[in-house]
Amino acid sequence: MNGLVQDARDFNTLAEFLARRDVPQMSAAALQQAIGAPRAEMVLLFGGSLPEGCRLAGQLWQAGLARKVMTIGGVGHTTAAFLERFESALPAGHSATEGECMKEYLQSAFAIPEEDLLVERASTNCGENVRFALSILREKNALPASAIVLHDSTMQRRIGATLDRWWPEGVTRFVHFAAYRAQLEAGESGLTFAPNHIWGLWQPEHYMSLLLSEIPRLRDDDQGYGPNGRDFIAHVDVPEAVEAAWKRLADRYGHLLRPRPTT
Repeated sequence: MNGLVQDARDFNTLAEFLARRDVPQMSAAALQQAIGAPRAEMVLLFGGSLPEGCRLAGQLWQAGLARKVMTIGGVGHTTAAFLERFESALPAGHSATEGECMKEYLQSAFAIPEEDLLVERASTNCGENVRFALSILREKNALPASAIVLHDSTMQRRIGATLDRWWPEGVTRFVHFAAYRAQLEAGESGLTFAPNHIWGLWQPEHYMSLLLSEIPRLRDDDQGYGPNGRDFIAHVDVPEAVEAAWKRLADRYGHLLRPRPTT
């Protein structure tokens, strides 16, 4: 059990680093401090952020904390699992892309009007998410001066680095807010989630795989996605404590590491 307790701590160390939140909670006061206004012009809602992220985006719009919502995502490696989690919320069916599915949910659950929604439906990975969304916003002359960035907690750190890499500098003030924060704990049968109300949360093993596989991608070395590697993202400083936790976990859970794409 002691080994599992340490494993849970280490996975939670990775999760805390990856699930970037620039403010402790979303409010007009927090936005005022982060972006200089009590309401953001837009929510950038990235595919893969689970139904929990979509619900949060709708709540932000409903509370008047964002004027518009842009849903972003085509078909990628998590799409099938992502769409499956929406079936109970959209019993009449949904579109095949993440961007369209999220838009349909927001219209159904929050009655967000068409004029307050934008959608990107062709991207297949994190870099395309940003570049294709940027292209659409430029075409519509709709680049926001401020935006709340919502992604899956395992991807929030990377989407920030991707925005830093591809978004025009000084145009948009971003405030990052991971869609959820989950905690793992040691149990008699292994690692499991602490009690939570996160809608559509991954199975524990899949979540652990996402966490463990993300750190090598963030590294700025010849194997990572940073400028010294694939140049997909801006440089990310990975703290020593995170690297130490990752090394301990990789020795025990190496079978959960997902291969990195070759293109």
